[in-house]
Amino acid sequence: MAKRVKPAASSRTLPNGRNKTGRFVKLEHYLLNSPAYRSLCCYARSLLVELYALYNGSNNGTLYMSVRQAQQRLGDVGRKAAEKAFNELQDRGFITVVQKGSFTCKVQLATTWRLTEHDCEGRPATKDFMRWTPPAAAGKNTVLPRDTDGAPQGHRGPPGLVQMPRHSAPEGHREHASGQVDGVPQEHTVNSPLTNSSRADSLPP
Repeated sequence: MAKRVKPAASSRTLPNGRNKTGRFVKLEHYLLNSPAYRSLCCYARSLLVELYALYNGSNNGTLYMSVRQAQQRLGDVGRKAAEKAFNELQDRGFITVVQKGSFTCKVQLATTWRLTEHDCEGRPATKDFMRWTPPAAAGKNTVLPRDTDGAPQGHRGPPGLVQMPRHSAPEGHREHASGQVDGVPQEHTVNSPLTNSSRADSLPP
């Protein structure tokens, strides 16, 4: 039985199938699973990949990227979206500004960035994003939503219980629990109007 001849590997291909000269963006699993990365919006994640694409292994700290370039790389998004992506990456600790860009009539220089995951000019990587923690939720006064009858949903009775509307009692039948008349306490006094028949019965014979 003839043996199958294994095709000769290309001089540009490694044993694992990768290309020797082809460039790629490497994102470690610990970075992808970090709380800082999980909290990024979609634009910030895409922009991080674009900044990593500029890194060639020796140019960290001189990665040029302006807001306008970020807009184009992210698919012609708005300026505010690109600025928000930069702010999130800085806040989470993925990138830091090395030199602020300046665009004038004489000077047009984009901002230079440093990736905190990699070494920069002989200094070790800081990996600030690994020390980022989500901010504590600020305490807020929660207001219970009101239903159609005006009562908060958290203070309503059982579903089968019918709440009767409250009516104010006639002025003559109101009970004064702890009022005072001429300085004398009057407790549990009920003022009931007397009809003509009841008045006649109450008179002495």
